[in-house]
This record gives sequence, C-alpha cells and structure tokens, in this order.
Amino acid sequence: MSRLLSKKISHKDTKEAQRDFVRLCETLRLRAFVAKKRMRPAFYT
Repeated sequence: MSRLLSKKISHKDTKEAQRDFVRLCETLRLRAFVAKKRMRPAFYT
C-alpha cells in the first residue's frame, strides 16, 4: 500500500501534492473544530 502511494506521489506534480496535503489538513482541522464545538455544551452545562 505504501509503495503504491509513494509511486502515486512521484507521478504527481509536487505543487499538486502539496495542495492536496493542505486540503487534507484543513479538512481534519475543520472536523476537529466541529467535534469540539459539539462536545463543548456537555462540558459547560
């Protein structure tokens, strides 16, 4: 699996791969933010 992934990345343009990585980070950050927001009322009430 990891070998296939590295092959895929080497085929891609570096800029394109970076953009995908940034998008993934933003998605994860947003998910964490939403999860925190959902949990917050339970903590404060």
